[in-house]
Parts: sequence; C-alpha cells; structure tokens
Amino acid sequence: MDHLPRLLSISFHIILISLMGTFCTSCGKKKAQFEITNDSNFNIDSLRIETHLMDTTNLISLKPGQTIKYATSMDGVGGDGAYYLWYHLNSKQNFLQFGYYTNGAQFEESTQIRISKDTVLFHSEFGNLPSQ
Repeated sequence: MDHLPRLLSISFHIILISLMGTFCTSCGKKKAQFEITNDSNFNIDSLRIETHLMDTTNLISLKPGQTIKYATSMDGVGGDGAYYLWYHLNSKQNFLQFGYYTNGAQFEESTQIRISKDTVLFHSEFGNLPSQ
C-alpha cells in the first residue's frame, strides 16, 4: 500500500508525457501529398491543388511526360472536405473536385494524379489499413 501514491504519480507522469508527445507531433506543418504526371502532349500550366482555402501561391508547370511531387498545406484547414485541382492545358482552364480530407488532415497516405488530354485519373493509396 505504501507504493500506491508513488505508482499513481509515475502513471500520471507517463500519461502526461505521452499526451505532450502526441500534441507536439500534431503541431507540425501539415501537408497533403500528391504525385502528378502529365500524360498529355501539351504543357500544363498554373496547376494547383487546394482545399476550401484558396492558395494561388503554389502554382506549378509540367512538361509532357513530367512527373512531380506536390504538397498542399493543410494549415488552417479544419473539418472535412474535398480537394480542388486547377490547371491550364492547351489554353483551356480545367477544374476538378476530388479526394477527401477529414479533421483537417489528408485521409489518403498519398494520391497519384495522371493528366491526359481529355482525362484525369486519380489513384489514392491508403497505408496501414486492416487487411480483409
């Protein structure tokens, strides 16, 4: 019985340290990860992926056949929603809604996007899901 107060104190400190570690890792800058491939014969210009928070500062261009890694900031994003893909291809502006984020974080581990002349394909990868 003499060890009970000390045991409770140690347990409390372990829980406190665990919570602080969880809090600190979630404080870092959150990013949604994408891999984008230009499968068309044209340059893609002014491409961006955004949430409901409009971000026109992270614009990229892709040459035909080029693949690039792209990250969208999730800072300030709360709740659930979809992503928006904007780009110019062959002098035409294109807009698509895709994917899903929850609680301000990317639901997928990563998403591959393949843009061709008249089609956009999305492939999402989910990590550490229980097997069926």
